Formats: sequence, C-alpha cells, structure tokens
Amino acid sequence: MWYKRQVYTLTPIWSLAATLGYTERAPTFYELYANGAHVATGTYELGDANLKKEKAVSSDLALRFDNGTHKGSFGVFYSHFSNYIGLLGTGRTLNDEGEEDASGIPEYEYSGVRARFAGFEAQDHWKLGEGAYGKFALELSGDYTRATNLDTGEALPRIAPLRLNSGLLWELDRWQARIDVEHAAGQGRVPDNESGTDGYTTLGASAGYRFNVGGSQWLAFVNGENLTNQTVRYASSILRDIAPAPGRSVQFGVRTTF
Repeated sequence: MWYKRQVYTLTPIWSLAATLGYTERAPTFYELYANGAHVATGTYELGDANLKKEKAVSSDLALRFDNGTHKGSFGVFYSHFSNYIGLLGTGRTLNDEGEEDASGIPEYEYSGVRARFAGFEAQDHWKLGEGAYGKFALELSGDYTRATNLDTGEALPRIAPLRLNSGLLWELDRWQARIDVEHAAGQGRVPDNESGTDGYTTLGASAGYRFNVGGSQWLAFVNGENLTNQTVRYASSILRDIAPAPGRSVQFGVRTTF
C-alpha cells in the first residue's frame, strides 16, 4: 500500500488538493468460505476459496475555497480495481439446503471482478450572519458515485444514487438548532437481476441546550428524523425490498463529555 497527497495554494482563498494511492487487501474469511443461508440478510451466500487480493489504484482532485463567509470544496475521484471483491447476485433462488427453489432466497456469490468507481462530492458552509438573534449558517453538500463491473459492463450492485443535502443552523449563547433536508435520486442503474429504488426527500430537525455540571459539559437535546414519514429504501441496502428505513422518529436525550 502506498499513498501520496499534495496540496497546492493557488491564492489566499483557493487551493488544490490531489491524492494518488495504491491499496491491497486480503479477502476476509466469509468472502472465502461462506456457504449457506444468511438469516440477517435473507440471502444464500457463497464464498470463493480461490479469491485473490483486492487491488486498486485510486486518485482524487479537490478544489477548496475559504473566503471567511464560504468554506467548502468540490472534488472528483476515480478508482480502478484490477480485482474488486463484491457480493454479486447470481439470479438464482435456493432453499436452505442450497437446492434451486423458485420460492427460495436469492443466491449471492463473493466474486473478484475488474471494476471502476468514479464520481464527485461537494460541500459548502455559508455563514449567513450574526446578530442579536444569534448566528445563522447554511450547509450544502452533494455526492454521486458511478460504479461499473468491467468484466460484464453492468453496474455494480448497492451503489448510492445522487444525494443532495442542506442544513440551516442557528446558535445563540448556549442554544443550538438545525433543520435538515436530504434528497436522494432514484437509483435505476443496477444489475439486470436486481431492483432499483425510488427517490425520496426527508426532513429532519434538532435542538439542544448546553450547560455545565461541575467540570463536565452537558447537552440536552431533541432530535427528529424523517418527520414527514417518507418511505425510504436505501439503494445500498441488500434488504431494501423487504425492509425500508425507519419512518418518523423523535429522540430526547442528554449527552456529556468529561
């Protein structure tokens, strides 16, 4: 494994960061020897004792900026795997004994394939202002990954779609609050024997109050997720067709550090 990182200062505001690396990893024991039904995922998994090391050459390039009001970056990345170890569907369904059964569970195999990952990620923290009513800021981010099995030309499974996030932040003395909106596009770029997912937009909100007890710092908070109770199926989840993400939830709590 080797890794090289370089940062170039273009102006007092702008800089360019570049990385290049080569990685290897040995297959895990379950990638080598899995052989049977996996109760937690509802799949029949098969390992491959002949799997070789996973090997990849990766690079990324990011343009960063910080003018005091805006601080963020936009970057692109690319990885080429000469041997990517993935859990790939075979299209067959098996019973618990490993025999083909139309009413059984889907079969997946750990396989080594040539693969390519490419995409981008961006983020920005925007200070909106500060006054008697507190400090306000806006956080924006987004990312996208396109992954391809170069041996078959198909998409690799369980890859997250385009995601966009925004968060409005507020702070005043010991008080803090934020509202978050997350949007994920539908994922239709999947292997032929797997299903895609619909897009979704979720709303979250939280508020908290910081206080001290003795020499320790405390935070009392309330946190709400998926407040509009959307049906969310994560493209990265092998259980997406039978177990969507949790619906609306609200949590109350106290956290401390010491």
